[in-house]
Amino acid sequence: MLRRPPTRIELKTEDIEEYEQFLNERMMAEEDAKNKNEMADSTPGKSVRRTPQRAVRKAKQAQRVGLPG
Repeated sequence: MLRRPPTRIELKTEDIEEYEQFLNERMMAEEDAKNKNEMADSTPGKSVRRTPQRAVRKAKQAQRVGLPG
């Protein structure tokens, strides 16, 4: 079996800067999305009551079977 020299990976300062910039942009996008969700949740007059999916499914099953629900 032939042996080859180990593969060499070089990391330059430009690569590190680019990665840090990518992380900063990603964090800013996540914060913006979080802020939008918080603002949408706190909007007065637009509160929506959500029924859990499981409860809806159980109610539909009971209705199909003919149980009072």
